[in-house]
Amino acid sequence: MKNIKPFILILPFVFCLQSTQAQITGVIPGFKSTALLENIEGVKIPVKADQEGRFKVNTAQLKKGFYTITDIGTVYLEPSYSVAISKVNKGYVFTGVGAVENNLIQEFNQPIPNLQTNSGYGVSMAMLLTEPDQFIPLLDAYEKEANLKLEKSKRIFFKTIKSQDIAYAKRYFLFNYIRFYGLDSTKKDSLNKYLRTPLAQRTKDHAQKQYKAYLAQFTKKFTAEERKKVSEMAFTDWDPNNELLFKNSGEYRTAISNRLNFLTYAKEREKLRDSLKSEERVKLLIIEKELTNPYINEYFTAESVILLIKKSTETSAINDVYAAFMKRPGNPMYKEKVSLAYQYLKGTEKNALAPDFSYPNSKGTLVTLKSMRGKYVYIDLWATWCVPCIAELPDLKKLGVLYGDKKISFVSISVNEASTKQVWLDFLEKNNLPGIQLMADQDFSSDFVKKFGVNSIPRFILIGPDGRVIDNDAKRPSNPALVTQLNGLFEGDNM
Repeated sequence: MKNIKPFILILPFVFCLQSTQAQITGVIPGFKSTALLENIEGVKIPVKADQEGRFKVNTAQLKKGFYTITDIGTVYLEPSYSVAISKVNKGYVFTGVGAVENNLIQEFNQPIPNLQTNSGYGVSMAMLLTEPDQFIPLLDAYEKEANLKLEKSKRIFFKTIKSQDIAYAKRYFLFNYIRFYGLDSTKKDSLNKYLRTPLAQRTKDHAQKQYKAYLAQFTKKFTAEERKKVSEMAFTDWDPNNELLFKNSGEYRTAISNRLNFLTYAKEREKLRDSLKSEERVKLLIIEKELTNPYINEYFTAESVILLIKKSTETSAINDVYAAFMKRPGNPMYKEKVSLAYQYLKGTEKNALAPDFSYPNSKGTLVTLKSMRGKYVYIDLWATWCVPCIAELPDLKKLGVLYGDKKISFVSISVNEASTKQVWLDFLEKNNLPGIQLMADQDFSSDFVKKFGVNSIPRFILIGPDGRVIDNDAKRPSNPALVTQLNGLFEGDNM
């Protein structure tokens, strides 16, 4: 018995030692205090940093797999890992147990020479003029080289998942190649001329001319056979029901999303889209047919139901879809998200009391919606980078002049990111924008923006003098019907 006692005493110590070592640490100056370590399955662990950007997260209870950390991006963790992160230039370097796999992830995040750039088109501009029979071998070579790099790791699970993730990254390159094939970067002068035209000098048909200049950049088209081949590779010639890969690969999830969009907007479903009058309803039918794995099916069904709710102006239009989703058995996390989107719509549909906001103007003074009671309020949600938004500004200026003596406030709320505040301020000064100019506090994540279910801009909202919603998806300034609507409101007030 005397020989056994030391063994019994050592076991708890060994267990505790392993538990305390299972962690991820870092010192990253300026690291967000609201950062999260999370994954697709609902894991959300706060990553709390001190003033120096120092943080530590215990990961002993996490199963092995791929996670994301706010701002840092994808990380790979196993229960035995004790890994430290430091910021070097624009990337991150990992040390400790687990460093090999995470440094490989960082390496894969770097732009691929001759294939990928930061041009905004997903692939380099030169690739967009490359014939498919030359471009596809380049993708195959990228995949082969990336898989050779994976041999640095001894972790079988990591290599298996990451190898498949690379295959779907290849499909993402192909997806962007299909979208922009034939675009010639030497033909951009005409488009740039329209983009740089000051608002005051833009004619009524400026937007149409600008779009025509955009199309003129495309100097090549796929043959029918080429389009069929690349579309099958990108969208349909693979299995969308691998649950383990879905939970661990962002590239795979993106590929499934692109596949659903491709099938939704296919020419053969044009009549179905017209009859249902909703792309999301069509997509829901496709999800039921294509996604036979219950976990993946529920994820994309919830996503489409939420988008359908956001695109709707009243709850009565989507009550059937909402009720059907809430009745089906499934993950409470998704039901909570769908329910929240529904409650947001219910709280912003016609006659609902509009949620308030408190946003700063260009001088830093906070302005609230409630302070405008007694007037109609026409709200424009926009951003300086949004071309369609900017196209509406000349007509918005005209409305300000037309109704200068009426009880109506024209409020423009920018959803620019906080880091681009100076860009917004410079734009206001350069273009002498009228009305009340405000900037949302958290761009698209701002409370007011989320409650109105805004998923694209420009978006216009009309509020009555009593603070109640008249139209949660109002007509654009360039639409003559808006003037008719406003005139009707003012005439009714005078009766």
